[in-house]
Amino acid sequence: MNRHGHMGCQPGRPHKKNTFCRKIGIIMLLSGAVTVMALFLPLKCLVVLLCFVLIICGILLIKK
Repeated sequence: MNRHGHMGCQPGRPHKKNTFCRKIGIIMLLSGAVTVMALFLPLKCLVVLLCFVLIICGILLIKK
């Protein structure tokens, strides 16, 4: 027996997913998509798209 009273390995516990890292990943994907679209869109459309992306990123980071 080990010091915790279990024979062998401890029982498996479900791992928590790190939601902060997932949100940062989504933000990075969105900013990459905006950067690629900057090559194809006119300036007005790019500004509107960038505003929407910033609003979405802000909501994702504020919400838990």
